[in-house]
Amino acid sequence: TLAAEVRRKVIEVLMLDIILVVALALSLRIVFDPLKKLRDGLFELATRGSDEVEELPEKRRDELGDVIRGFNAIQRRVKAIILRTREAEDAARKSAQETAKALDDLQRTQESLLQAERLASLGGLVAGVAHEINTPVGIALTSASVLMEATEGVNAAMSSGAIKKSEIQKYIETAGESARLIMNNAYRAAHLIHSFKQIAVDQVSEARRRFELHEYIGEVVSSLQPKLKKTHIGVEIECPDDIVLDSYPGALAQVITNLTLNCVEHAFDADAVGTIWIKAAEQGDVIEMQVADNGKGIAPDMLDKVFDPFVTTRRGQGGTGLGLNIVFNLIVKQFGGTITVDSLVGQGAVFTLRIPRVTPGDAEANEQHPDARLHA
Repeated sequence: TLAAEVRRKVIEVLMLDIILVVALALSLRIVFDPLKKLRDGLFELATRGSDEVEELPEKRRDELGDVIRGFNAIQRRVKAIILRTREAEDAARKSAQETAKALDDLQRTQESLLQAERLASLGGLVAGVAHEINTPVGIALTSASVLMEATEGVNAAMSSGAIKKSEIQKYIETAGESARLIMNNAYRAAHLIHSFKQIAVDQVSEARRRFELHEYIGEVVSSLQPKLKKTHIGVEIECPDDIVLDSYPGALAQVITNLTLNCVEHAFDADAVGTIWIKAAEQGDVIEMQVADNGKGIAPDMLDKVFDPFVTTRRGQGGTGLGLNIVFNLIVKQFGGTITVDSLVGQGAVFTLRIPRVTPGDAEANEQHPDARLHA
């Protein structure tokens, strides 16, 4: 009777495990099938011409559907920017004989290049996130496979009537470890997707909203991890938890991204160890932010030129000279703020941003900073 009771309990446990495994497998399939399509789409968008990439179906109405719609919106935006850039180039060639018209065409072309540069960083983020998602998804799938094989083995042993306590104990350990790996890696993938979705949607929509600054800086830094993990550079955030902005999070993400990557690419030699600090403090109705590093610093003859378009120390090595110019224009035009830089050679650089906690209207911002047009 005791043996029968034990067998009954074991059978119940096994049946419950089988049901859980089947449910988990179905759940994972529901989640990972669209993730695989999104991953493939991200790789195609990052590695192929945007004209060759088809949009993903937008039938889902959950968070994955939001991510897919964000991806499609990014893709449409990239195609539109490329199209506008081509049209601007054609217009510039046709109007080269008229000086005034050529100047207008050049300004439009520069604006198109600035927008293309903004989306270029987002394209790099797409490729990085797609690569990062591969690892947790692969581990989760492998763990699910191991769990299924272990379940099948225990089920076979039960059917033959030769089940041992040690085998049950081993199965429980395998199931626990597999569940832990699946949960940890599913959480890691979800965190990556959430960070990417928030940053991508903000940059595409350019919508104004209220957001908590410390949390959003963390989202931006998380989205840069695929780039940062290839270096020996750490990023430290010093920002109170209670600072809330009524502003443009997408534009702020672009500013933080450009300043951080500028430090990574220019302040440190390859394989150098360093630190980037992102600090923020509230001073009445103004937020003062600093992006500082302990790198090589900026040469004195470059300090007055760092925000000018097409000024770069990496000409021919991938540098466009547009990153800091985009930062300047966003801070002055869109936020109605100011940005300055201080540096000593060998002691790093400090970029100081001062922006209103509540961003003023576009007209008001331009009235406050009429010199912004001179740097555009």
